[in-house]
Amino acid sequence: MEAVLHWRGQHAQAIRERDALQLLLNDRDEQLHSLEQSRRAEFDNGRAAEQVNSELRTELARVHDHYYGRLLSVVSSIQRARSDTDLIYSRTPEQVFRALDEIAAIAHPTKDEARSISTYAALNPKPEAGSQE
Repeated sequence: MEAVLHWRGQHAQAIRERDALQLLLNDRDEQLHSLEQSRRAEFDNGRAAEQVNSELRTELARVHDHYYGRLLSVVSSIQRARSDTDLIYSRTPEQVFRALDEIAAIAHPTKDEARSISTYAALNPKPEAGSQE
């Protein structure tokens, strides 16, 4: 009978140890699951950031190309105006101012052009109150 009690005690101890190990295993599984979810979220956020980065680079290239062409037109107009001495000496002030206005029109975007730039549109989604188009 003493041997039976001894083995029952051993068996009960083994069951307690098994249950404790199972609890530890369950905790580690939950930690692993939590870490996997966190890793997946970081991966998704990284992919989303790469997409936004790509879109911004594309938009920047588009804006750069647009305004670089506009800048070349302004420089060309200024050079033409400098080389055209008649513009300064034999034309009326109104003609000179008109030529300067044409250069300014090339240089400055209209409000519609500015709004077409998505970075501007994202920062200013609504037209200003009382603005004239």
